[in-house]
This record gives sequence, structure tokens and C-alpha cells, in this order.
Amino acid sequence: MIKKITNLKYIFLSIISIFKLNNELKKSNKTVIFFYFPTRAFNKNIFEIIKNLNKSNKFLFYFGYYRKNYFEFQKRKNSYLINNRLLFLIKGVDIFFTSYVTDSVPKKSKSIYMHHDIFDTALVKKEDETKTLNKLNNFNYIFTSSKLQNSFFLKLYKKNSIMQKNKCLDVGYSKLQFNLFEYNKLKQTKKRGIIIFIALGPFEQNKTQSFYNKIEEFCSYFSKRIDIEKIIIRPHPLDIFSNYLNHKFKVIKNKKILIDKNKNYIHNFKNSDILVTDISGIAYTYSFTTLKPVFFYNDFNNFNDIDYFKNSKYYYYQNKIGFRFKNLFSFKKKFFVFLKDRKLAKSKQILKLRNKIFTNKNPIKKISEIIQELD
Repeated sequence: MIKKITNLKYIFLSIISIFKLNNELKKSNKTVIFFYFPTRAFNKNIFEIIKNLNKSNKFLFYFGYYRKNYFEFQKRKNSYLINNRLLFLIKGVDIFFTSYVTDSVPKKSKSIYMHHDIFDTALVKKEDETKTLNKLNNFNYIFTSSKLQNSFFLKLYKKNSIMQKNKCLDVGYSKLQFNLFEYNKLKQTKKRGIIIFIALGPFEQNKTQSFYNKIEEFCSYFSKRIDIEKIIIRPHPLDIFSNYLNHKFKVIKNKKILIDKNKNYIHNFKNSDILVTDISGIAYTYSFTTLKPVFFYNDFNNFNDIDYFKNSKYYYYQNKIGFRFKNLFSFKKKFFVFLKDRKLAKSKQILKLRNKIFTNKNPIKKISEIIQELD
């Protein structure tokens, strides 16, 4: 009942925001770009795009946010709290830009969805694919990070027998460009031992394959090793407010363990030695930024869609950038090999793969140029 009342409250606040925004947009004599951030996640690369666009002095920028991003955006100029289902009520937006699949888009706008992953990781649960692809058809463009992703969306539409109405443009991976710039500026902190970074995929999307199911067992093992200084656990942005998972983190509480809910993960990229993950898209972001290895948890006995996953490029390239394991025993074997010979960190292989996939070295500039051409 309380949840229902809270939802109604935010719907009401959204309607008021839209009324105010529409009145404001009537006064505009510039091209209006509306950036939408409905959930709490890394977005600094998008603000670099905005900084680039602002040089032309012909755009007016507005921002939309919702409950999970309230404290970040409530005091920002030209920011409005809006439920994504009500975006179609906004009038006067020329270009709509978001990295989230929204239920609607502002009418008569040129709408852009920028996909935030590098590889062909599942967008949603299998049973929700059709619904999500239909939502994506509301957009005019999908900005992808590579030709590999263009192919991924093409196959996804074909698999679900849906006509693709949007256009995929390979613009490069702006998040990686921003990460590399920030990463190279940082100095590594002095360490006494190994730092393990655990980044998790969305729990609700694939409960059976999630590394959350093994986290207690592995953290117990890591905590006992004297050569391991720290274990940093990063939940998926969609799971930050999960009561179930927050309870699980309390259970594994240990002085060596740090739960990282910060949107900016660059410091943990810099200071960690390896990444442990399941199906998180952060795996390749981490490896291509740091040139460090990733340990992938793959337990196919519990996989929802094993054929799709085994045919994905996400799975295919795992051995190029790291190691696969299915339980603690197999992890120990791979981890021992890694510790014995750090040359197996595969940094040269990782760099070669990064250069092969990302041919565009300045995606922030390219995205800005494309948006200016849409005007």
C-alpha cells in the first residue's frame, strides 16, 4: 500500500514537472536536447558529450531524472523529475538522448538510445526481450560501441521476429574513452597484497547464474588468504537498493571486504589486480581499460539460455582476456596459475582485441558531430 501511494506521488510530481517544462520550452529559440537519467549509474561520459556540444552555442540542454537519481539532479539547472512512461507528454524537444530503454519518448523528437555495454550481453530476461525490442523501436537511433553490437541488435530482432525500425550507428565506446583518460591520470595506491574486485551482473535478470549465489563461499576463501589485502564487491546498479542482497552483504561482513556502491569505479580499476564477475558487461570495460585479467564464473548447470550464451561474443572472447571457472576448486587452479606467472595476465592479447573491436578512437567527438548533424 505504501509503495503504491509513493508511486502515485511521483507520477503526480512528474505531471507537474512536464507542465512546467512544456511552458519553459515554448520560450526556446535554440535546438533543445533533453538528456534523460532515470536510474543511478555512471554518466560522466555523457556530460563530456554535452561539454563538447556546448562549444557550438546553438543548443539548449534540459535534463530528466527519476527517484533513484533525485539527489544528483534535483538542484541542477534545467532538471525535471519525470517518470519514463510520461515522456511522450513533453512537447518542444528536438533531440532526446538516453542510455536507458524508456517506455516512451517525447513526441516529434529525434530520439537516441546509446547502448551502455561493449558486448552482446543480454539486454533483459529472455521472456522480456520482445517487449524491450518494441520499446527500442520508439527510438530513431541506437548508438552502439562497435560493429559487433550492430550485428547483435540485428540478430536479436530477427530471433524475435520483429521488424527493426531504428537505425544502429557504430559511434565507438565513449565510456571507455573517458575511462582511459581518467585511469591514466590516477596514481596507484601502495598495496601490501592483492586486491580483488568483484563486479556483479543484474541479479533479477539471471538469478541462477549469478555469482551472488557463491559470494559467501568465495569471500570466506579470499578473507583467509594472507596475500589478499582487500576484496571490493560492486553490486549491479539495478541491485543497489535490493533488501535481499543488502542482507547478504551484511552476512559476509569482514574487515577485508568493502561494498562499493559508488558510481565511479575508476579508482577500483586502478588499484585492483583482477576482476571476478559473472555476466556483467563491466568485464570487458574493466579489461580494456586496465589491460588486467577477468575471472568469469560460468556454471552451465544453472544457465537459463545456454545456447544463446555459448554463441555470444561475450563468451567467445572470455579466454582472450581472462579465465573461466565454475566453482571454488576450478577458480583456485586458475588463480594459482595466474599468481605463478603474471605474464599470463594477457595484457598484450587484451590490447590487441581492444584495438580490433574499437576502430574509432574519439567517440565523444563523433557522437557530438552526429548530434549536430541531426539539428
